[in-house]
Amino acid sequence: MRYKFFAIRVFYVVLALAALLLSLANSSAHAKDYTINVLESWQTPQQKVEIERTLTNLYAPLGIAPSFVYYPSQRGLLLVSQGKFDAEASRYPIVAEQYPNLVKVPESIGEFDAAIFCLEAALCHSYLDAAIVLKSGFESGLLYCEKNQLDCKKQKNFNTLSRLLKANWGVVTLLQTQFAHEALCQLEQESLFYRIVPELRSFSYHYVNKSHQDLIAGLDSSIKAFKRSQGPEPVSQAWKNKLQACGKKLIETTH
Repeated sequence: MRYKFFAIRVFYVVLALAALLLSLANSSAHAKDYTINVLESWQTPQQKVEIERTLTNLYAPLGIAPSFVYYPSQRGLLLVSQGKFDAEASRYPIVAEQYPNLVKVPESIGEFDAAIFCLEAALCHSYLDAAIVLKSGFESGLLYCEKNQLDCKKQKNFNTLSRLLKANWGVVTLLQTQFAHEALCQLEQESLFYRIVPELRSFSYHYVNKSHQDLIAGLDSSIKAFKRSQGPEPVSQAWKNKLQACGKKLIETTH
């Protein structure tokens, strides 16, 4: 009789251990070789450090330590959609929704303004007729140019943008304000004019391959917690602070 009860107890202990191991396996399934694609145009060392640190912190509560790869826009999205990689760092819905296997985390991961920046006020007033340079990878900016039939030329990096602004007084640049300091702090001119483009106010989102849909709720909570930890500084002020820190005086033009 004692042997019978002992055998039963051993049986249930084995079942409990099996259930525990299965639970641990499931919780760590995503942690193994979890790769996030980042848009290749995030090229500067500072940008890479910031995005990788942010995403690593977002995934930490889920027990996942992601690795990162950098691919061109469409190729990177396709690889995530095909399941070659697990997630896409940050994309606009208008672009990501073209790939049916991507699932959006509901809470936005980025909030962006865009503006025309000029070396003289008159150019900002008449920017629709000016030669406009913008950085490759600024997809919504390129769509804005096409929609409004503007004379826009994309450039590979911020250094090129700066050189074009210095050399050609008839050139203006269309930039996402969060990256404006990377191009404009290189200029010698202290006073810079700008004009916000309301149509380009946008929100970007983190996307995962549909095989990781069970991560959505956790990532949504993680992004919300991250935003709360950043404090109340509005998007409209953060980019200005960066430019003022490198000695620039910003003058807004609206008409």
